[in-house]
Formats: sequence, C-alpha cells, structure tokens
Amino acid sequence: MALWPVMTPAAPKEPYETWRHEYCCHGAPLLDRAEAAACLDAIVSHLRSEGGAAPILSLTMVPSRGPLFSLVTSFAARTGLAVAQVAEYRRAVVDATEAGRLATDSFSSKKRKELRRLSRRLYEKGDISFGVAETREALNQHIESFLALEVKGWKGRKGGALLARPERAVFARAMLRGMAQEGRCQIYWMACGERVIASNILLRDADRAYFWKTAYDEEFSAFSPGVLLTLRMTDALLQDPGLSGIDSCAIPNHSMIDHIWRNREPFVDIMLACRPNLITALRGAIRRERFRRWLRDQAKALLNKVRR
Repeated sequence: MALWPVMTPAAPKEPYETWRHEYCCHGAPLLDRAEAAACLDAIVSHLRSEGGAAPILSLTMVPSRGPLFSLVTSFAARTGLAVAQVAEYRRAVVDATEAGRLATDSFSSKKRKELRRLSRRLYEKGDISFGVAETREALNQHIESFLALEVKGWKGRKGGALLARPERAVFARAMLRGMAQEGRCQIYWMACGERVIASNILLRDADRAYFWKTAYDEEFSAFSPGVLLTLRMTDALLQDPGLSGIDSCAIPNHSMIDHIWRNREPFVDIMLACRPNLITALRGAIRRERFRRWLRDQAKALLNKVRR
C-alpha cells in the first residue's frame, strides 16, 4: 500500500525526515490512493511507538494544493495532532488547459521583438533545427548528448553536472532509459548544423509533464539558446490535449523559467507531531530547522562572494 522511506534523526530532538532523492522535485512518498489515510496512520503509529519522547515527521516539497497536504492536514485535525509549516515557496508551472495559448503571450512587445532578433542572429550562425527525441534509439543518443553538453558548461565547472560523479551518471542513464521504455521521457533539442546547442529533458506521468533538466552550449550564450528551445518546447506541449500542466521543477525565482512561465504552484515544507501535546517540541524543531537553513543560505552567499 505504501513505500515511505524515513530517515532516523541524528539527535534525539530532531525530526524524522521523509527521504527524498537529490534530483527529485516532489517530496510525496508513494501511497495507494484508496488507502492513503491508512498508510499515514500506520507511519504515525510506528513513530509514536518507536520515536522516543517527541516523535516529529518532516516532509519537504509538498504541493499545498495537492492530495498529500490535504491528507496530512485533515489527518492531523481528525486525530488532534499538531502540524505546522517550516517554509512556503512557489515555482513556475504551465496550465496546459488554456487552449490556443503561446509561450510568448505574456511577454511585452519589446521582449518579443528581442527574441525575434536573437533568433535571426542565431540563424546567421548556421542551419538551426529543432526536434524531440522519443524513440529508444533517439533517446539513447540524446541522453549522451545532454550529459556531454551539461558537463561542458557551468555545472561541470562547479561539480554539479550529472557526469561530474559516476553514480550520478549511472542513475541518470538508468532512470531515463527506464522511463523511455515506458514512453514517459522526451528530450527536446536544438542544433546549429550538426551540433546540439541546447537540450531539455522532460518526464511525463499521467496528465502531467516535468521539465527535469536543461543544458545549453555556452559558446552560443549570447543568443539565449536555452530560452529559444524552451519557448519552442512549451508551444509544442500546449498543443498536447493529454496534458493538464507542466511543472518546471525549478527553484523559486529561477532566472530563466520564471520569465517564461508565469503561473506559480505553491509548495510547503511541513512537520507533523506524531503524538498529542507536542506543540512546544514542534515549535522548537521548526525554529532549529529555520535557523539551519538561514545558516546554509548565509554560507552559500559567502561562498559565491568569495568565488566572484
């Protein structure tokens, strides 16, 4: 009925955390739709008996308009348990049900003119082509093309590219090829001549699509190939009657996608007390987590300043 991996806290007063893969864009565990409430009850009952004096369950990246958030909040209200938000944030999405819409509809005339200018300048560099890889052979080729493109750019220099660590590359190839066999992976690409200069990986599940990864050739950065490809990809996806929405999988206030996709999906990080009368413990856990995140953000800002 459920697959809900939970990490044991390192310290007694810290919360149990729902495990999430570093490349996952949602924090929901796998729950049977019809038995979701029973699954949550089982997890909470287990933590109540095994979790020490103040068992608290932490969940991150939960869509606040989704079924998991509704399940947790209604369960807490019904059982008298405390639940509270650690953080709230929004990320870019597309409502694919808006018929006849184009990706540039929300742009100003000045911005559309600028995009047309960039396109003309790029076409002066050579024959520009767009495509989407969907067959197994084409996907295998474009998976490798994406990995090579990503490691060549800034992610490769900072060590964040999939090819930067062997286990990441193994994971990416296995996951993408597995989803490709199920017809749930597409790679949109843009080429100048025979050279791929931008690549977007799209994952699909039921009526939703997920813009998982993007990469572009920095030698062409003056022409914004990633933006041009994403606009072309968005227009193609908006013509798909089987799609209800597209999730950017991006961080809040993303420098590229937030200017292209104007709809926002709210997400929350929450903590659930697994026993009644744990409000004080829950508040303490939330304060410590917010302080830890503040320290992390300060350290990142300082590191970026040193690098600059």
